[in-house]
Amino acid sequence: FDRMETGRTRSLKMDRGSAAMMNYLNGGIGTIMNFNTRSAVLQTISTANFLNMRENNPIAAARAMGNTKQFVRDFKFIMNSDMLKQRRDGLTMNVTEAELASAAATSKNPINSMIAKVLKAGYLPTKMADSFAIAFGGATFYRNRIKMYEKQGMETKAAEKQAWLDFQKLAERTQQSSRADLLSKQQTSLVGRFVLPFANTLMQMNRAGMKDILDVSKGRYKNKVEAAEKMGRATYYMGVQLSVFAGLQSALFAMLLKRIRCTILLMVY
Repeated sequence: FDRMETGRTRSLKMDRGSAAMMNYLNGGIGTIMNFNTRSAVLQTISTANFLNMRENNPIAAARAMGNTKQFVRDFKFIMNSDMLKQRRDGLTMNVTEAELASAAATSKNPINSMIAKVLKAGYLPTKMADSFAIAFGGATFYRNRIKMYEKQGMETKAAEKQAWLDFQKLAERTQQSSRADLLSKQQTSLVGRFVLPFANTLMQMNRAGMKDILDVSKGRYKNKVEAAEKMGRATYYMGVQLSVFAGLQSALFAMLLKRIRCTILLMVY
């Protein structure tokens, strides 16, 4: 409740040593993430988070992408929206990044401010990949949700407004965020700073999948379509996306591609 009321991600009861440790951890993570291309690649797999089993199912999404001119317009609209501009500039993908951005903008110590600005600049590949994933995946969701509301009798302007609100809600729920009301206690704790910058995504995927499994097992769904959607989402989060993310994170895919390339070269020569 304190985080939701104040927007702070740190407790005021924190002593000076603990605050210094958090600053140190933020800086350490910032150096790891400095122009980290693997992190940027990992961000792009969240493109599929905007698919569902209803109006934006894979077939409907493919059709929306087939309308190239409209898809590009929607992509540019989302990419240049205030939402994504703020997400990129404020580094609101995670708690650590957000605090670095805040330090760069508000620090009274010129040395600390300069260091924070350098570390913030190092997040450029990650934040651009994050925006790309949201805009690319969200473009089909946004367009198909507009069409869905229009079929229900809404006027185009009203449908666009509601579809945008739906898109924002889904993006905040499925992407990593530093919003105070979406943070867990673990993410803002001192111990969480050691672990969650490197394991938070995997935990989020498992949490999302487990929630859908519990909903189905407890009968918390309106009809069979919603139940199938929940099970499909659980399979995707706890199976497909988890495997892809873990594989990319461990460079498994790079190893496989290298082996395939070596095999082809042996066959050629």
